[in-house]
Amino acid sequence: MLRNILITLYYPADGYERLRRKMPYGQACILYVCICVMTVLQVLFTHQPLALVRPDEANLFFEICKVMVPLLTFVLVSYGMSTLNDGEAKLGAVFIGTAFSMLPYLLMTPVLITLSRILSASDAAIYYGLSALVWAWVCFQFYRQVNILNNYTLPQTVGLIVLTLCGMLALWALLVLLYFLSRNLFQFVQEIWLEIYLLFN
Repeated sequence: MLRNILITLYYPADGYERLRRKMPYGQACILYVCICVMTVLQVLFTHQPLALVRPDEANLFFEICKVMVPLLTFVLVSYGMSTLNDGEAKLGAVFIGTAFSMLPYLLMTPVLITLSRILSASDAAIYYGLSALVWAWVCFQFYRQVNILNNYTLPQTVGLIVLTLCGMLALWALLVLLYFLSRNLFQFVQEIWLEIYLLFN
């Protein structure tokens, strides 16, 4: 696992090609669990003046969902879009590649947590600047993942990423719409049932 991590971080092209051949599902699942744990640690231990979420007010399940739902949605939508655009990535490869694309987050979040305990609110620009660099590194890893797993050119890679992001937003919007429609339907059926019950009693 350490070998896969180091190769993916320092030689992304070789790393994602290796992941596509080896398909280490177990390692990917371990990384997803680590992402959940790291999210919780960041919420609980980031120094309060620099924290985006107050630990005493945080819903840890919701905080985990804020990270994991976009990742898993990316896996599904990216695979679907690549299938429609002559991509070579398989669903399992995208699942694994997405986990390994989050390595910068896993490696640098403990550093950011430690820095937050040292820095004050007046040093927020330094903290958030470093945080932005970490997420820029994550985005680069995602770019290389899409590029290598699908054997795409630069324009094809950028195009697929844009389509994937649009597809993710469309999927979430559809799910929210279905939720409200089903809730309204449930309320309607409940009211009808109540009317029938009162009519015959």
